[in-house]
Amino acid sequence: MLPQTGKEVEIVEKRLRQAIINSNTKSELPFPVDFAIGSAFWSNKMNKSTEKIIEEADKKMFVDKRNSAYSR
Repeated sequence: MLPQTGKEVEIVEKRLRQAIINSNTKSELPFPVDFAIGSAFWSNKMNKSTEKIIEEADKKMFVDKRNSAYSR
């Protein structure tokens, strides 16, 4: 949950991904760390339930997980 964000969430996602990439290059772990992100925008002006918004974000997370470089 990132309150008071809209398109800015894409910037946050890019920063998180870059931080993980940087961490993996310096890590002494025998495996890379990865994660999947799913985001969806919600406003109280929208006619969507929070359950529907969470469902949208969940679907995006699974797409991201399938597209992960480490899942191939």
